[in-house]
Amino acid sequence: MTKKVAKKAHLTKKVSKKASRSQTESSRRSAARNFPKNTVEDAVKVPLVLKNCNGGEPWSPDEVKNALKVGNNYFFYLVASSQAYGFTTGTNSSSSISLTDLGKRAVYPASVEEERKAKLDAFLTVSLFQKLIERYKTTKLPEMEFLGNTLIKDFSIPKEQHEELVDIFRANAIYLNIENQEISSIDSIPKSSTHVVSRSTSGNSLFVIMPFSEKYDNRPEGFFDEVLKRLIQPAGEGFSIKTAARAGSDIIQATIINDLLDADMVVADITDHNPNVLFELGIRMTTKKPTLIIKSKDTEKIFDIDVIRYCDYDQNLWHSTLEIDIPRLKEAIQETWVTKESQVSYIELFRQTKTI
Repeated sequence: MTKKVAKKAHLTKKVSKKASRSQTESSRRSAARNFPKNTVEDAVKVPLVLKNCNGGEPWSPDEVKNALKVGNNYFFYLVASSQAYGFTTGTNSSSSISLTDLGKRAVYPASVEEERKAKLDAFLTVSLFQKLIERYKTTKLPEMEFLGNTLIKDFSIPKEQHEELVDIFRANAIYLNIENQEISSIDSIPKSSTHVVSRSTSGNSLFVIMPFSEKYDNRPEGFFDEVLKRLIQPAGEGFSIKTAARAGSDIIQATIINDLLDADMVVADITDHNPNVLFELGIRMTTKKPTLIIKSKDTEKIFDIDVIRYCDYDQNLWHSTLEIDIPRLKEAIQETWVTKESQVSYIELFRQTKTI
């Protein structure tokens, strides 16, 4: 189990425990809350039940509760959360619970990307979550010592709700794969499986395939984000740089494959031998378009084929090493680009070296 998966499992379990804890006091139910008690991942179970068990039609609360197989207290908060996220209308005491347009988009999506966008929209439907992102320009909230003061002073959130709020917010960020992301504005949150890192007037596109999570303990959290921002992006100056959005990087989607095949140039970082990257590199190798393979110096070569060349970079990413590696990578990118017409594709090279 990866660190990221373990962290998500821990937070989800923690949030679910709190949500399912017996709370019979009427004062707890009537206490003002500016955020849902459940995550998007849990709340979407309500519209899914309407879809799977009642054909998407409105249903009585009792029928929904029975289909969910949950107790009264948990159902009270789950339905309230589903309504807060904009998936459904109606509460546990309404005559019926119905799907909203957003709920239909979430459970009847035309694509993986449409489903993801619907769930992101649900997350941002909660005004407090949106305001926190706008306030800090990131989904990484400050330490509670400082965050708590802001929650009380600017958002009027009682101190006893602070820990729960942070747990819900972080669990949602992990589920939606936007954890610890810098966000200049709400509109900049990636809603597609690909993400434009930087634009250029040249019109030439450079698609980067690389890991987006650290698989081994020798990589600090955020290592590959730093490689992209501090090494590849400055070295790729002059190109419009696009990469798989962090939010969609765990699933190889059609949009990623199309961008991979259509890009004028591809840089593939095979550091730590990520299987998705190797799969995507194999697809790109079937084309005649220019492709540059890079890796950290502490990553072993994976191909025992002489015709495949690598551009190594220092995994420490110190200022002194970047001063050396950025010009080296920039030169490698430019050389691969300017010689693209005379280059032989990898497939052609392999056929030429085939032993008869």
